[in-house]
Amino acid sequence: MSLILIAFITFIGILLGKLLFKKWFNHLTLYCVIMGGLIFFYELKLLPYPDIIPLAWFMLVSSLPEIYILKIDKLILQKFQL
Repeated sequence: MSLILIAFITFIGILLGKLLFKKWFNHLTLYCVIMGGLIFFYELKLLPYPDIIPLAWFMLVSSLPEIYILKIDKLILQKFQL
């Protein structure tokens, strides 16, 4: 179940990066691919890391919306020239 959730969130992040920048290759999609891939491989136990504590999972999950909120804020400020 967690593998499907990780793949889904990664895919949503990639699509949001495409919608915001109108290109497939940008810093947000690159971040989503790298972090999503690392977390996916961690869940498959292919990366030899110690178990991730709940606080670390919270930090990983909360970092993605923050990046998109900052980008949307920048786009709004540019649109209204504030």
